[in-house]
Amino acid sequence: MNDAGNGCSVCPNGKFSNPGSTSCSNCDETPGYVSLSGESRAAACEYCGPGFYADQTFHTCKECEIDSYSVGGVNECISCPSGTNNAVASTSCSPCPPGTISTGTSCDQCEKGKYGEFGATSCDPCDGDGQYADEFGLAACKTAPAGEKPTSDRQGVERYPAGKYSTGGEDECTECGSGETSDAGAAGCRTCTTCGTGKYKISDCSPGSETQCGDCPKNTFTISSAADINGCENCPVGGHSQPGAGYCDQCRSGKYYEEQSNSCEFCPAGKYTAIGGASINECLSCDDGFYNSDPGSSTCFTCTPGKFTNDDQTECLFCPVGKISGVAASSCSVCEEGKYAEGEGNTECQFCDNDEMLIGSITLHNGTTSASGCICPAGEYVHFNKNTCQNVPDGVETSIQAMTTKTLNVKPGYWRANASSSEILPCLSPEHCLGGPDPAAQCKEGHSGPLCAVCADGYASTGSGMFLKCSLCEGGDASTTIAVGFGGFFLVVFLMIGIACCCSKRKKKAGRDEGDEDYEEDDGAALSQNDSLDRVTGANKKLSKIDSLLSFYNEARPYGKVMLSYLQIAGGLSFNLDMNFPPMFIQLMGVVAAVVVPDFTQRRNEALQHVRLQDVRQRLRKLP
Repeated sequence: MNDAGNGCSVCPNGKFSNPGSTSCSNCDETPGYVSLSGESRAAACEYCGPGFYADQTFHTCKECEIDSYSVGGVNECISCPSGTNNAVASTSCSPCPPGTISTGTSCDQCEKGKYGEFGATSCDPCDGDGQYADEFGLAACKTAPAGEKPTSDRQGVERYPAGKYSTGGEDECTECGSGETSDAGAAGCRTCTTCGTGKYKISDCSPGSETQCGDCPKNTFTISSAADINGCENCPVGGHSQPGAGYCDQCRSGKYYEEQSNSCEFCPAGKYTAIGGASINECLSCDDGFYNSDPGSSTCFTCTPGKFTNDDQTECLFCPVGKISGVAASSCSVCEEGKYAEGEGNTECQFCDNDEMLIGSITLHNGTTSASGCICPAGEYVHFNKNTCQNVPDGVETSIQAMTTKTLNVKPGYWRANASSSEILPCLSPEHCLGGPDPAAQCKEGHSGPLCAVCADGYASTGSGMFLKCSLCEGGDASTTIAVGFGGFFLVVFLMIGIACCCSKRKKKAGRDEGDEDYEEDDGAALSQNDSLDRVTGANKKLSKIDSLLSFYNEARPYGKVMLSYLQIAGGLSFNLDMNFPPMFIQLMGVVAAVVVPDFTQRRNEALQHVRLQDVRQRLRKLP
């Protein structure tokens, strides 16, 4: 700033001055300016130019958002008026072009059947007389041409039928009057045609049909239309003519004069002449969609619907499958998507989406050649014995077309029972189920059964339900393992049986000793008290040995019981729960599950009691 003649002084931070100014202004108090903190020069104030506004709270210039603008030097952006739009940081708003309307962020085209004028905020319907809109984004409605009228949805036009006409720009057609007729899509009616040269009238025309004519008989002619057959004149003497001739004594229609042979020759097939030609050059080629197959034709014939002309125009060929044609066609049209044409010579394409075919169906492309090309779209399928596409069940892929019940493509993590089932079930563990269209290949390797929750043959299971794991059984000599297991088991059993037998023998021997003593007493053999004591002492020694064996057995018995109890429990689990142990382990468990550890203690006590009883008896007998 200018400091009262003392020179120019620097404005403080957050202020600025214009050239020649004697004072400084605060940046944040001036519209369109912001201060730059930390600066000490006048340049510390920043001007917010076009497309930006000053945010004086945060001391920064910010872009104007979509649907707003600025010309610079403002603290707020201006909103765009209705019917306009713009981009970020714009300096103005642009009106939407004709045929579009503004949605704030873009200009959207008007849909078919409607139009939009320049700067319009909404699209208006084409509902005027003869108006329609067959394209998106039209700025004005189209007017139906002569012979056509707008469709009911105003999105196109359709031709009037034969016997009616329209001059254009109309919603309704006009009937032809008496003695008049018209073709379909005509702009007006025409007077019924008269029969031509060599022909006579059979019947008058009517709306939608032409005058019916017949050929004058052979050797007659007429140079104009005859009212009836009596109007055909006979050829002069020496003249000749073919049926339908318009003159005599000349090359008739369909022929030309051949100078070398000095005779009338036929025009080639595919060409014609209405009257005798002076040379072959006057034999004209048939127009597109017309033909003649015989030499000497006076006209060309129209190919009927479903056919088209060959290159030589000598015949009409049937349209191939997937194509159709109307009258006088030189080529066939491909059926649109959603339609098909089976066989040759079709005049119209059949819709796939109907009660007689498959409701809701589509085709993959144009030119579908058979009803089998009518398929359900992605996310739908056709059920057995039904002709309606329906939504696929949960758990089936929705991006695949042409699915049936048999080819339902199941998502990973889901399962179905067979190819005839449309019931899709979630698996207990998604990783067990691979999905796909083939139920036979839907389970992960090693898994099978419902919901892929069973281990396949040759696989062992751990866990159950969603935690089921199937592991491939390791190879090895199973017979050797089983033999060793069974051998160890039976060794323990035989040892226990041996101990039991030993106890049994001791008991029997003690019984025999008692019997011998009774026998000796009956015979009068007296035993001394010392002999009795020796006998008791010997018995006690033997009992001591038995006690040693039983003591060893009793010490080992708890370990044996624990081992056998474990095997019994494991065996019970393998048979009663859904646990797939290796086959050789299951066989071993089947044997040991019913084994019970024998209790020899009772037998020992019984034997000991018997010996002691015998000893008491002996002592009582020796008393005086």
